[in-house]
Amino acid sequence: MMRKIIRFLLGTIGGLCVEGIAVANLDLRTTEDLFEAIVITEAGGERFEGQVAVAEVLRNRGWNPQGFVGVRGKEIHRFLSEQPRAVRMKAKKAIRFARAGSDLAHGATHFENIEAFGVPFWVLDGMEVTATIGNHTFFHQRKIQKIA
Repeated sequence: MMRKIIRFLLGTIGGLCVEGIAVANLDLRTTEDLFEAIVITEAGGERFEGQVAVAEVLRNRGWNPQGFVGVRGKEIHRFLSEQPRAVRMKAKKAIRFARAGSDLAHGATHFENIEAFGVPFWVLDGMEVTATIGNHTFFHQRKIQKIA
């Protein structure tokens, strides 16, 4: 295993760049390892359907890891190394389901545990609920209908 430092631009707040950093002591040479880490940290405690839905959001974002809390956690390396093999295998299976075209989250591009963290500011920017699975509520951009 090798130590990797992963940096992601998460977005901007008030014109300032917000960057996430994760230090991980696991093999992240393949993107699959990174996706597994995201699914476990974001939805490791969810039932399988919830993990699939989180993997679908990752897929619906073009497999881009930006903005996922799990990849910027300060203790991600320790967290992942402590996960039982069964947990990691379940996350890998969820990713395979998403790659195969599952759509439990109905096209969602975002999710949040609203009960734990409240309604995020970005929901007010034209997002609509697509599904609620386990502790997560899933969203996508509201489609605007043109009036002729």
